[in-house]
Amino acid sequence: METWIRDHDHGTRLSGPGDASDRHDPESGIFDPDAERGIIAELLEHVPGVDAQVASRQLAEEFGTLAAASAASPHRLLKACLGNPGPVSRLFIFRRAMLHVLNTQVRSGPIVSSSASLLAYLRTNMGLFSTETVRVLHLNSRNMLIRDEVVARGTVDAVTIYTREIIARALELGSSGLILAHNHPGGDPTPSPEDVGVTKALATAAAAFDIELCDHVIVAAQGVASMRRLRLL
Repeated sequence: METWIRDHDHGTRLSGPGDASDRHDPESGIFDPDAERGIIAELLEHVPGVDAQVASRQLAEEFGTLAAASAASPHRLLKACLGNPGPVSRLFIFRRAMLHVLNTQVRSGPIVSSSASLLAYLRTNMGLFSTETVRVLHLNSRNMLIRDEVVARGTVDAVTIYTREIIARALELGSSGLILAHNHPGGDPTPSPEDVGVTKALATAAAAFDIELCDHVIVAAQGVASMRRLRLL
């Protein structure tokens, strides 16, 4: 069984990674573009052949925030850095370290789909992707994470989810619960009718094997939506 889910809001002018809502000074709560550039410059200090101040301006102009730059594709980063691979490598290391910390927090105890640590991990990992991506978190009977896997990649506004393959993988791993997650590149995490439909279909298929679909989380530049909290599951 395969199902398409579509982000109908893609192409609409929505606040994204470069907008004021995502740019702020952590201490004041107000975005400070100079502080953002300063943080990027500090990150790029001592990269051979790189003027950290110049590179930080280039990256801030292209992506708006460090979060958006670190989630960008290698091609876009290399273009923004005028072909210099040094800043690209440094940003990849930064992103890997950040995701490692968040993933360690997620794995430290039983997973609740609405927990701040899980939502932060999912949003950081997937929220700024330019194409739709689907991942499944497999849980054991104590809600501990067994496996975290990307199961599908789509286009800028749609992705195909293969319910049968997800269930087969859950049975192979001995999963007791699943958390489905995907991103909306358009910026708005609001579930579409297709999102709701595929969630119900997967929940029904999983229940037949005594596996619980604990939640379907949608992440985007503007925030996070939980099907469970919205009572759509």
